[in-house]
Amino acid sequence: MINAESTILLLKKIEEHYPTAPHVYLFSDNARYYQSEEVLNYLRTSGIMLEKIPPYSPNLNPIERLWKFFHKQIHYNKYHATFAAFRLECLMFFERLDEYSEKLASLITLNFNVLDGINSKMKAVC
Repeated sequence: MINAESTILLLKKIEEHYPTAPHVYLFSDNARYYQSEEVLNYLRTSGIMLEKIPPYSPNLNPIERLWKFFHKQIHYNKYHATFAAFRLECLMFFERLDEYSEKLASLITLNFNVLDGINSKMKAVC
């Protein structure tokens, strides 16, 4: 379950992974748990700089590309007679991810245009 508590635990692990970095920049979507009071309080005292990607910009979030590919493979133009059959096909998709590695590598890349506001922040970091 993703909530404020689990988000803070993740942020702590990320900070532990980069102990000498003065700041760690993370780009996030606008999920509620990133906006919770507990997470915002934690971020005030941590070295993590949370930058939100603009709403309705799925191309900036690589996981959205995986979900789109998943839906094409599992949902589009397919009929599942039962929920159990649908569930099984979903599970099998994730068990066979290596079969899709070449296709996914071309879809899930970091090649996208940098936004002006983020660009200036990234220049300051680099």
